Amino acid sequence: MTEPDPYRPPASGVDPTAGSRSCPECGHGMEVGEATGRIYWTPEGTSALRRFIAPGRALMGGSFRITMTTPRAPGHHCRNCGLTILKMAL
Repeated sequence: MTEPDPYRPPASGVDPTAGSRSCPECGHGMEVGEATGRIYWTPEGTSALRRFIAPGRALMGGSFRITMTTPRAPGHHCRNCGLTILKMAL
């Protein structure tokens, strides 16, 4: 039985963080967990000065509002090669 492709959206009603899967980069097992805090997306090739002035598009936790909760994104992380796959709320 082959592992599901982590880059392909799951079938309707399937939790992408349920169970374990193999890393698509190195083949080792991935652990289930979550990322917390702020995550920004910056296109490849963006200069350091540009990233300092405008860090990029906030994917998670980018507002300055004060809340009593921490933004969380469930996903999988490979301790062997460092690849992390996150399920981001849109």
